Amino acid sequence: MRPAAILFWIRRRFKSRLPQKTQLKHRNNIAKSKGLLKKLKTFKLPQMLAYLRKIDPYIFEEILLTAFKEQGKKIERNHNYSGDGGLDGKVYLDGNCYLIQAKRYTGCISTEHVMAFDALISKEKVAGGLFIHTGRTPKSTRKALRECKSTTIVSGQKLVDLIQGKPFFR
Repeated sequence: MRPAAILFWIRRRFKSRLPQKTQLKHRNNIAKSKGLLKKLKTFKLPQMLAYLRKIDPYIFEEILLTAFKEQGKKIERNHNYSGDGGLDGKVYLDGNCYLIQAKRYTGCISTEHVMAFDALISKEKVAGGLFIHTGRTPKSTRKALRECKSTTIVSGQKLVDLIQGKPFFR
């Protein structure tokens, strides 16, 4: 058996161990995210953020991962929506692995959430992480981020650019 075939078999076997209901929920959310992504591409900044703040948080995660995939980026979806330890997925940018944390905020983001995510990035030993959110980034969080060189905040216009398929990273 060729290595690619073995890898495919292992992935299929792992997925089959997920409860059928969980697999179905993921497939449905991914399908919904594809349709919503098309719709969102027509929105501008304030309208898009208002819309994203109201959708299901799991759909928000899937929209982000689908947007990366549509840009030709390799992604890894997390198979758990809750209890995921702060990891919603992975994306490979310029050959480097970045963790993704998606937060659907209506107000200011939590500095503690950002710091916990940064700790996860250090633990996983990856190139960095993208903390993608729909809220506002307060001064206290910006100050804390100066010490966290591995976490990049993606919000506002950067989030719009990501969803619309435009360059947003660095």
